[in-house]
Amino acid sequence: MVSEMEVPPTTAERLEILRQKEEGLRHPDSPDWFNRDYNEKLKESLMWAAPYDARFPQVRKQRQCFAYYVDFHRCLELMGADYKPCKFFKNVYKDLCPNFWVEKWDELVEEGRFPAKFDLLGMVGELVDAKEIARRESFIRAYNRPYKLLDPFTWPYPEKSAACIGGLSLITLHLNNLWYKKPFYYAIFPRLAAIAAVSTLGYFLGQVREHHYRTRDAVIEHYISLHPQDFDHLKESSGAAFDERRRRMLERLNARYALSEAEAIAVDGTNSAASSRSKSISQFDDLQSRANGLLKSSDACVDHSLLTEIEDALTVLPRGLQSRRLREAYNELRARIQQQVIGNQKKTKFSFSAKPVIKFHVPSPDQKEIVDDNGQSADALQKTSSSAVPFANSLTVTNKEDEFVKLDGKGGEDVLLNGLRKCRVSIPFNASAIHLKDVHDTILVFAPVSSSILIRECSNVILVAAAQQIRIHSSHELKLHVAVRAAVIIEDCDGIQMAPYRVRDVALDWENDNWRKVNDFNWLSAEQSPHWRVIDESLWQTYDIAMCEPCSSPC
Repeated sequence: MVSEMEVPPTTAERLEILRQKEEGLRHPDSPDWFNRDYNEKLKESLMWAAPYDARFPQVRKQRQCFAYYVDFHRCLELMGADYKPCKFFKNVYKDLCPNFWVEKWDELVEEGRFPAKFDLLGMVGELVDAKEIARRESFIRAYNRPYKLLDPFTWPYPEKSAACIGGLSLITLHLNNLWYKKPFYYAIFPRLAAIAAVSTLGYFLGQVREHHYRTRDAVIEHYISLHPQDFDHLKESSGAAFDERRRRMLERLNARYALSEAEAIAVDGTNSAASSRSKSISQFDDLQSRANGLLKSSDACVDHSLLTEIEDALTVLPRGLQSRRLREAYNELRARIQQQVIGNQKKTKFSFSAKPVIKFHVPSPDQKEIVDDNGQSADALQKTSSSAVPFANSLTVTNKEDEFVKLDGKGGEDVLLNGLRKCRVSIPFNASAIHLKDVHDTILVFAPVSSSILIRECSNVILVAAAQQIRIHSSHELKLHVAVRAAVIIEDCDGIQMAPYRVRDVALDWENDNWRKVNDFNWLSAEQSPHWRVIDESLWQTYDIAMCEPCSSPC
């Protein structure tokens, strides 16, 4: 008897039998994916082990159809006529479309009418009748519905509230009488008075609610009257309003793409190695750790290349916790450099040195030699400044007022200008990078700079310069006659005026209009930023780099 009993196969045996008898997994795009007979057989033989969409194919079809329907309209709004529906969407859409839509599938796609609206009214492509709109609005707003005594849903809010509270009070008192075995007329007059009081309170609460809704609708109607173009898509089904929204969206996306592309070009042009490092998040963390290590050690010398890498990283890093920490470390490193420069200037005495130093150049024999407060000459001051800078191959000019300064160099030096008031500064050689901080009421004329110019906390400055890129932070009322290969970037600035770079006897081997395209990090809209403008062409000037003044005659 025991040997005649049929032992059912195990799960592994059933799966192996099913694998041998059936073909491989069907593709979702194939018409057999929703084969009803096959799915029913799976339910009977191996229902609990079958895929979810094999057990319940109709649920999956409805869900996918709705998702593809929504995604299609989103893609259509962004891409327009370039987007075509996929084959799988055609399969799942068949069950919910009328038959005559499926038969004319290709025609509807070519005409741009696919997928058609589910309601037939949406296929007309005309404006909805005003009477129909009024009828719909009468049902949308409860206080505008036609009043019917036998239909409580048409009553105004005060009557609905009073009737609801009064009815609940009557039911409560009746149940109370039944519980305590009292007749219905027990204390009837005080109870009726209480019911009337509670109903009156409900009536006033309903009035408050209706007043709230009327006020809200009045505000909405006023907004619609001020901005009717925002509500055209609610009345017009032809798609014109959607095209306008698509156009505005594409403009915003193009403006955002142009901004990101300009930032990428700026980093690539400044230093290709820095660009490759900034593409990896781990490299940003490495910069942060290196900067923190320098800040922890009090006697460490700050490397200028590290500052350059941090500047490039801050150019491309989006706003967030990481960029804020990196910017704080950068500011602390810059402050340490300035403190070292000022401290060394006070401690260092003049002495002859065999090393060659960079001297200031006096523009004419009539001009007097520049002397500081301690009686040192310009040459001595330059020796002291250059020896105090913690990184090599750098020039520093600090704390000058109402003076003319002309720097001479071999080219490739970094220049730091700090604390200048009412000065004129000329740099006729090709500097590697120039840093300006706390410069006010000053005219600056530079020869083309190899990499970048960084400006911080300056005001009422006329800058004539050509560089790879120019970054300006927390500055106001600047007049820039510039040329850039990449971009001009401003942040927390206003009153910026732009003009092309024109200097006598200086010609650039490249030409573009990037000086007109200022990237304002405080203005991400596609519209013109109010923080900068282009100077009228009649006011464009050509400057003399030797005297830091506009040319009196045509140059």
